Amino acid sequence: MSDNQNKSAANPFDPKRLAVSQTGGENFGSKKLMTTLAVRKPSPKEWVWANSSEDYFMPAALFDDGEGGLPYILVPEIAELYPSEIRYVGLRLAVNRQGVPFLWRHPLLDPNGRENAWNTSHRTAILEAQSGWIRMASNRNMGAYDVHVAPNITAEPVWPEYTLGGLLEIAFASRLISDPQHILLRQLRGEA
Repeated sequence: MSDNQNKSAANPFDPKRLAVSQTGGENFGSKKLMTTLAVRKPSPKEWVWANSSEDYFMPAALFDDGEGGLPYILVPEIAELYPSEIRYVGLRLAVNRQGVPFLWRHPLLDPNGRENAWNTSHRTAILEAQSGWIRMASNRNMGAYDVHVAPNITAEPVWPEYTLGGLLEIAFASRLISDPQHILLRQLRGEA
């Protein structure tokens, strides 16, 4: 045996001994799991696109936890018991230019016919966002949202491969109120 062969056999970090075939690593592909999903409206500087499919929209009853700042979703029979504490909103899947999906929380038409420019312009924004990239910014002087469209951004959004039910489960993982004895409801009633 030559000196080089002895050094190679004695060195556990010899590159010739540790090198692997370059064709094996591509079989280790991974898939990113969505573990969180925000429920919000777009920020003023954010370009967003809303999914136009009715499969990714639903009216919902939400309760905002004043302490934690996170919304809770209520089943309809519980929501009916607390009309002054909950808010009825629309939830629609949306994604921003960075590819981050979220549930766009937006106002529904008021069943009593009471409207304001903020809600009307917000609904206009979400309608426009179903066919292209938009940005929605508050205009306090007008008392409404300005809606900016981006006709030159042609890239289509990439939607997450989840059903609406799967998205709701991620967004409201531990924030579903389906029991009248839920701690937040007991606090509202002064029982906890």
